Amino acid sequence: LCLYTGMRLGEACGLRWGDVSPDCNIIYIRRTLQRLPGAEGEHKTALVLDTPKSRSSARAIPVPARLRPLLERARAGEGCFLTGEETPMEPRRFQRRFKSALREAGVADINFHALRHTFATNCVNLGCDAATLARILGHSDVAITLNTYVHPSFEAMRAIVDRNSESA
Repeated sequence: LCLYTGMRLGEACGLRWGDVSPDCNIIYIRRTLQRLPGAEGEHKTALVLDTPKSRSSARAIPVPARLRPLLERARAGEGCFLTGEETPMEPRRFQRRFKSALREAGVADINFHALRHTFATNCVNLGCDAATLARILGHSDVAITLNTYVHPSFEAMRAIVDRNSESA
């Protein structure tokens, strides 16, 4: 889901079924789950379910058609999280399960956030404009999207200079 929507880990952990449209067409990012430093004298860290990190982070993301049937089959009660539980999955546990899935699939180890980078780069390679991509990712500034999440390949650079020279 994160690879095909560009969601952040905390956004995925904070998703409830009430954040998914009835037809599984749209996911609404309304909250994020984070592990933050605890208050002085308390636990070292605490799980905090809060509003997204910025106003532009609260957004609607279209769900790819190929994922809709999977979401429809997994749907649980509106107040449940996407895991089907009434409590969210802890981000560290989510990451451990991700790493385990990579190992089982024989895929090279990557950081979970690499899914967001891959999503952004794939969108650009498919011709997505920067403003649309920034909106999907929840950025208020297109420059953040372009400078942080877009990783052009040498092949893409070669293709564009070749196409440019042919059009002259």
